[in-house]
Amino acid sequence: MEKNLEALYLRFRSNHYRRIVEETGIREGSFSAAEAFCVELIYLLGKPTVSDFAGFLGLSVPNANYKINSLVKKGYVVREQSKRDLREQLLCVTDKFLSCYNLNDDAVARLMQEIRGEFSASELAAFNEMLLRVIDLMQKSENFKIGGNKMIKIITDTASDITAKEAAQLNVHLMPISVIFGNEPYDQLADENFSEFYKRQAVAENLPTTSLISPGEYLEVFEKARDAGETLIVIPLSSKLSGSFQSAELAKNMAEYEDIHLIDAKQVAPGQRICVELAARLRDEGKSAQEIVAAVTDVAGRTRLFACLDTLKYLVKGGRISKTAGFMGSMLSIKPIICVEDGAITAAGKAKGREAANKKLLSLVTGGFDPNFPVIFAYSANRDATDNFAALATEALGIKNKKFCAVGGVIGAHTGPNTVAVSWVAAPGAPSAQ
Repeated sequence: MEKNLEALYLRFRSNHYRRIVEETGIREGSFSAAEAFCVELIYLLGKPTVSDFAGFLGLSVPNANYKINSLVKKGYVVREQSKRDLREQLLCVTDKFLSCYNLNDDAVARLMQEIRGEFSASELAAFNEMLLRVIDLMQKSENFKIGGNKMIKIITDTASDITAKEAAQLNVHLMPISVIFGNEPYDQLADENFSEFYKRQAVAENLPTTSLISPGEYLEVFEKARDAGETLIVIPLSSKLSGSFQSAELAKNMAEYEDIHLIDAKQVAPGQRICVELAARLRDEGKSAQEIVAAVTDVAGRTRLFACLDTLKYLVKGGRISKTAGFMGSMLSIKPIICVEDGAITAAGKAKGREAANKKLLSLVTGGFDPNFPVIFAYSANRDATDNFAALATEALGIKNKKFCAVGGVIGAHTGPNTVAVSWVAAPGAPSAQ
């Protein structure tokens, strides 16, 4: 009996594919039998998650995503954010496919009748047995392995400023760090560009507060992974900035599951994002958990992050500096510059006015960029200031690979709007930024 469900199904389906092309008007060659099978499967599974789709076919998630991306590009499938779990992404068949293919209950019933009429009892039994075997494997998920290796899931938190949409695209699980305005929570996962946070911050009497992810929240995710036999790679906010990393360590011990790899990247915001995106890329390339951990640890140690704050107001509200110092700084238009050093936030300098601050910040960007990673320019609420600095840095340093991202509420609660941040990965052997 064939071991690949898709190959077995396509052997049954091959006699019908030419009729499908002729009846629907789909240009022959633009939609293969394998693609038809995948869309049919998505329809019959009823909005499956990417992981469910991969598991049913016995594929790795990267290979499943490769198939899905082709279907999305051709307009036959769309990805939809799960309302039940914002860390999951659902697959849906589009009206374009349904209209041209007429895949409805009657069509499915006709298909099954044709299969019953054209294949022997033994062939149908083999197909049925294959389906039962797949279902059985999925139910015994602690023994279910994809492509000979356990499925690797990557977890990070919202201090990375990765949005819910980006997390779905990366196939990354996003753990929310709580942000509270008084007694009202702010839902960062639902705020795609974080604009709502800064609107609320501008009129709030008191600084919004943040709280770490509890061991119980991590434990729920870890136990689910343990029961599914998955490998977890967890990249939280720096352990020197929050107790969330310690919560994850405690949850791992409580879960009594060794296949959880915690990485203290000692990064935050765009620096943390760099590490998470690297982990997702290496997973999609088929690297092992050990290879991913080693690579992320290396890159984390070479990642630099500097930020220029527009005002001392939020440092005063957060109790980081005195009201007197804040008042004097505001009067003099002082722009503080901070950096991440060994996982902690430290002062890197200050300047009077935005123009001087840009020059000071530029002096701290030492160059020697690793060409495998973009230089990330980050902004909070207003991108104009960051665009101006990025143009200055690009011209001065010859930056060829760059990207922009927004700073969310977890970090914005302490820095405020109009922050200009820059993060990059230094090439191996490049001089330290400190």
